[in-house]
Amino acid sequence: MNLAGISLSLLLAAVSTASAMESYQSGYKTIQVEARHHVAPFSGTVFYPAIDDGNLIVVGENPVFKGAEARQDASPAQGQFPVILLSHGLGGHTGTLAWLSAGLAQRGVIVVSVNHPNSTTRDFNMLTGLDHWTRVQDLQAALDQVAADPLLGPHMDMNSIHAAGFSYGGWTALSMGGLTGDLAGYAAHCKEVGSASTHCRDLARAGVDLDARTPISGMPPTRMSASSRSWR
Repeated sequence: MNLAGISLSLLLAAVSTASAMESYQSGYKTIQVEARHHVAPFSGTVFYPAIDDGNLIVVGENPVFKGAEARQDASPAQGQFPVILLSHGLGGHTGTLAWLSAGLAQRGVIVVSVNHPNSTTRDFNMLTGLDHWTRVQDLQAALDQVAADPLLGPHMDMNSIHAAGFSYGGWTALSMGGLTGDLAGYAAHCKEVGSASTHCRDLARAGVDLDARTPISGMPPTRMSASSRSWR
């Protein structure tokens, strides 16, 4: 089946049907993801329904926002659970959405997220970060890896895979369902609004010329497959 859970309504549907809304502990595990489209591994996290063991920690704490409590390396709760692939915004990281990941895990959802290379807090490049299709590949690689994990894989309902994201991560989630962008249209938009758009302003400051960019021929499709977990 193709990954199609790309909207808020489908995300809420996944939560509402997850184990009849039972309440769980939020388990937490960090991962290192190997992917052929990057030269080095990248980090990610998995929040999952867990039992009351593991080390209680706070994830995503900073001077502005409260962190989310989770039990690191806790034992998974019994059963199979829907999966949500969660994508952070441009310049963000997995910790910025820990509150959402932990809340979903407590309601019976496994949440897989990654720190997208070239567009995360400590690894940021405005130009290469525009190659948005690599973000979908990041989550595909993470999904494959977690599904193969002997501890967590058996608890993943591979017939119920969904996506969500914040800001640029929302675009990533839509891309998983096959949505494609309009480069010429966005270039025209930036010409029209100029610095009134923070993203257009940031692109200009970084010296990015949208008119000079061309759609990549042979670009990998962004639609994901959840059953065979291969590109189509």
